[in-house]
Amino acid sequence: MRSLAIALITVGLAGCGAIWILPEADAIVMADAELSARGLDPGDRTHVVVTPLATLTLDGWDPDALVGYEYVSDPDADPDLGEASPYASPDGAEELQAAVDAAVPAGTRVLVIREWAHETEGLCRDQFLRNLQGRLDALGL
Repeated sequence: MRSLAIALITVGLAGCGAIWILPEADAIVMADAELSARGLDPGDRTHVVVTPLATLTLDGWDPDALVGYEYVSDPDADPDLGEASPYASPDGAEELQAAVDAAVPAGTRVLVIREWAHETEGLCRDQFLRNLQGRLDALGL
């Protein structure tokens, strides 16, 4: 088994009523706060992961712990296509996670977090945080 642990956070969008989408800036604040509460420092926004699918400047990176994350949402433009990122969909995020998994060195942990949405803002934020916590727990962080 590879020593590299990668987590993918996915979401099923609610099937009825209006959908509230967690803004990327809010997701970054929430992810940073959760990682910080676990003793990590995800404040580096300059770490780059190069994959055959995309070059990512991570939304959060702790260089000492080798832990980072990328929140992928529809507004993340593909610089080659000039359109919304194909990696914000569940299948696209899974594909990107696999590419990140293959690209990072052993011992590095990067979460690809797909756009998060729910029927209400409160439910969206709560479920995003609980899912993130579960994924971090699974990584032993």
